[in-house]
Amino acid sequence: MIQSDAGASSAADRIPGSVLRLRPGWRAALLSALAVAALAAASSAGASTITSTYGPVYEGLRYGPSYGEHLDVFESLSRSAPIVILIHGGGWRTASALTKYASESKALQAQGFTVFDIQYIQDSTTRPAFPYEPNDVMLATRWAIANAAKFHADPTNVVLLGGSAGGQLAAVAAEQLDKANPGTVRAVVSLSGPMNLASMWKLIENGEFTSESFIYSLEQALGRLPGETVFSSESERQAYPAAWSPALHVASQGCPKWLLFHSQEEAIPLSQAQEMASALSKAGCGVTLQVVPGDKHSFAYWGSVASTIFSFIHSN
Repeated sequence: MIQSDAGASSAADRIPGSVLRLRPGWRAALLSALAVAALAAASSAGASTITSTYGPVYEGLRYGPSYGEHLDVFESLSRSAPIVILIHGGGWRTASALTKYASESKALQAQGFTVFDIQYIQDSTTRPAFPYEPNDVMLATRWAIANAAKFHADPTNVVLLGGSAGGQLAAVAAEQLDKANPGTVRAVVSLSGPMNLASMWKLIENGEFTSESFIYSLEQALGRLPGETVFSSESERQAYPAAWSPALHVASQGCPKWLLFHSQEEAIPLSQAQEMASALSKAGCGVTLQVVPGDKHSFAYWGSVASTIFSFIHSN
C-alpha cells in the first residue's frame, strides 16, 4: 500500500491562509497546545448540545489545525477504558453532524468505553479521498492515544469502528497504524465497509453494479469523475484503487482482531466483506464475519449487532 505517514504529517502541517511548514517538533507542540486549549474550552464553554447519563461529553475538540479535524469525546466513568474511534460514512464525500451518532456513542459509553466520535476532511471533485481521509483518521487516533489519560482511557486498547466508507477508512488506518507501530490498534469493527476498491471498480466497469449514488461516490473518491484529471500519469491512476483496498494489504503477522458485518441484500456487494474476511483468514488474523439479514446498510442495522460489538470490544 502507498505509504502515507508523510501524508499524515501534512494533515497537521496545513494551516489555512498560511504557507508556513512546521518542523516536526513545532508541529507536536502545536497539536499539544491545541489539545489543552480545546479541553479548557470544552470545560468552560457551557454550550454543549449533547448530554449523557453515562459520563461527561466534550464536544468540538480539535485533533488537528485544519477545518473539519474535530471530534466529540464520550468519556467513560471507569478508568483505563478501551478507546473506541467512531468513524462515520457518507461515501467519502458527505460529512454529517457529529450529533448524528450520539446515540451509538452513548451506547458504547454505557458499556464503559471512551468514545472519540470523529469528523474528517472530505474529498472533492478535484481531490480524491486518499491518503487525506485515512490520514485524518490516523491523526485523530494518535490524538486520542496521546490524550487518553485525560478521558479515563487506556492508550494500549484502541478499537476502530466505522460504517460504510468509515469502515473502509477504519481498515486502512488500522493497517497503516500497525505497520508504523505494531500493536497500536487492538481491534477493528466494520459495518458494510467496501474493502476492495479495485474489484468494486471492475464491477462498475462490467455493469454488474448499478447504484448511481455509490458509483458517483467511488468515482469522486478515486479521482475518476468524467472530465477530471487529478493524477500525474495513467499508471498512477490505474494503481490508485488497489493501493487503497484494505483486502489487498493485510499484514502477514501482528494484525488486530477483526469483526465484519454486512447485510445480505444491501447495495454494497457482500463479496466485499467476504474478500476481506478471506484475506484476513489466509494471513492468520482473527476475523469474524456476520451476515445480517435484510437490506439495511451500515449503522442502519446497529440495533441488531450492537450487543455483538460490545462483547467483541470487552473481550479484546
